[in-house]
Order: sequence, then structure tokens, then C-alpha cells
Amino acid sequence: MCATALIAGSLSEFGPLTRVKAEETNLFTDGDMGDDEMGDSTDAADFWANQNWYFEGDTWNCTSQVKYSIWAKQAGGCGLEIDFDKADGTVYMYQEIGSLEAGSYTVTGYIKDGSGSGGTIALYHATKDGSWNVSEKSTQLTKEYAMFKDEFTVAEAVSNYKVGFQIASKNGAWIYIDTLTLTKKASDSAQETPAPVIILQLSGTTTRQRHRI
Repeated sequence: MCATALIAGSLSEFGPLTRVKAEETNLFTDGDMGDDEMGDSTDAADFWANQNWYFEGDTWNCTSQVKYSIWAKQAGGCGLEIDFDKADGTVYMYQEIGSLEAGSYTVTGYIKDGSGSGGTIALYHATKDGSWNVSEKSTQLTKEYAMFKDEFTVAEAVSNYKVGFQIASKNGAWIYIDTLTLTKKASDSAQETPAPVIILQLSGTTTRQRHRI
């Protein structure tokens, strides 16, 4: 008896099998905070030259310095530095996502307050018409890089959707942020192939059986 599988993948007693799961795609552009722009250089690139992140609200009342910095890196070659060099306050930074499917999304990143000023970061997201959704979850910043994570859900497909962060700190603080990701939750994006069809050759008679993974 010989058995021939119709699909490729991991082996089983019936032949190769496979399971397909959608890859998690980072929907943020420049989530690595300048690594791509920096290339092989030892100097951080200009944040404003190929701007992907935007600022609003009272941002410029508390800071005049937002830049890529090699000292701000959590991974890669550089990260983003935000200096609170004017006053206590809140920086509102965001990116406008062209389109999001209905479903749940996870936002992660790394941040630290190098001055130890006790700042906080919170997720916020909003449609272009200005309707804001600010997360009730606020993460306290520390002097060393630490990961933050939050989630949000959109009930239906949306376009031009703002996703970003509210970063609050005190005058004199310097904030470093890096390695930001926005991904659709796996439970919404995972897919599995149908059970593979196995062809069995028995004494010149061909039969078809379906084997469950």
C-alpha cells in the first residue's frame, strides 16, 4: 500500500500535513523609531525628514525636542527621545492608520523616563472626526525600559483611524520610547486549513480519505 498526501507541511503517518496561521503584521509605520532610516549610519536619522508620527493637543506647551536618538534605543540602532524642556504636561503622539478591519487590536511598546520623574503613558485612539477613546489603563514609567501593552476594539471597518499615546511627565524629564507594534489579535486573524485529503492506493483501487489534524 502506498499513500500520497496532497499538501505539504509537517509529517504524519499519512504524509505531510499543514496548519496555516496568519502572520501578525505590525500596522504601525516606523514602529522601530528610526532604525530603517538610520541604515548603517552610527548617527540617528532626522525624525522630521520622513515623518510618520504626529503630535497634537498641548504637546508643544511642554516640549520643544522630539527626535530620534541612539541613546533612546531599546532595540536596533535608535529610539525616540521626547524632552519635557518647557513645563509639566502631556505629549499627544499618534499615527493615522489608513484602514482597520472590524475586530480587536493589541498595542505594545517599550518606554522609560530616564529622569525618574514618574510619568505615565496611556493608549488613545480616535476617528478622524475627533471622537476620542482614551484607555482607562495607564502605565507608570520607570527609569529602565519596560514593556507596556493595551488593547482596543473597533466594531466595524474604519479608515483614517488615529492610534497613539498620551505621555504625561514633568518639566525636566526625558522620555525614551521604542519598538511600537499594532497588531490584529490572533483570535481574529488565525486561520486553519481544511482537513487534508489523502489518496490511498489499494491493490489497484484508488480511495480517498480525509484525515483530521
